[in-house]
Amino acid sequence: MVTVRTPNDEDEEERVSEALRRGQGIPLEVFIEAIIEREPEEDLVEAIRLGIEAQQEMPEDTPPLDIKQAILDYVRWQESAR
Repeated sequence: MVTVRTPNDEDEEERVSEALRRGQGIPLEVFIEAIIEREPEEDLVEAIRLGIEAQQEMPEDTPPLDIKQAILDYVRWQESAR
């Protein structure tokens, strides 16, 4: 399971920020493409970005967002709507 959550404390937040400054992160579009094995449509990227932002606003005891499952669910929904 690939999850997204907010950092547990300021130390963890600083480690994440430092890793991103060193280029160890990847763009969301590239991450999604690795999962669905094709270039993602912009509405998929935006929906996942909004899901991540919404997760940051959730109470601390909320389970982390299973981002891979969210991506796959959205793709299935897009395909069934066509």
